[in-house]
Amino acid sequence: PFYVLQAAETAYTMDDVTLALKYFLIVIDMTDSTGDGPAKDTIPTGITVRAWYGVQLVRCSCVRECGC
Repeated sequence: PFYVLQAAETAYTMDDVTLALKYFLIVIDMTDSTGDGPAKDTIPTGITVRAWYGVQLVRCSCVRECGC
């Protein structure tokens, strides 16, 4: 998952926000340790937190582009 996270961060740096979002979400899915349990019951730690911050960065950049 760490290499995928690095690829997501690189894509975000290169302004490819769609690819970055895809990779950030893949990292979150890969690090989900609960399996079939509800996601709201887990507390993200480590690399998962970094991936969620990446999703937030992508979201903020999309909001800035559309002017909402």
